[in-house]
Amino acid sequence: DRSFVADLLSDRSVEAIVRAIINLGHAMGLRVVAEGVEDRATLERLGEFGCDQAQGFLLAHPLELGALMDWIRTWENRANRRAAGGARASSPIKLV
Repeated sequence: DRSFVADLLSDRSVEAIVRAIINLGHAMGLRVVAEGVEDRATLERLGEFGCDQAQGFLLAHPLELGALMDWIRTWENRANRRAAGGARASSPIKLV
């Protein structure tokens, strides 16, 4: 939830809570999605914790359907170019 993610980099107790939520979700066989990711450092930290997916303004603002479809095509094209070139994404998190 954004209320945790927003303070992740500045509050050690929030970091402990986020780690626990990710671990609990995984222990229950769930994929964990972080909401409200607004900067790359937070995205990278969540990836270090094993978070599976992320969403937030860092990735995209709310979009109308047509703009959303264009955005999806752009991301798919980037992913295909990275895969073809053997490049790895900078974060293990799947961007949603």
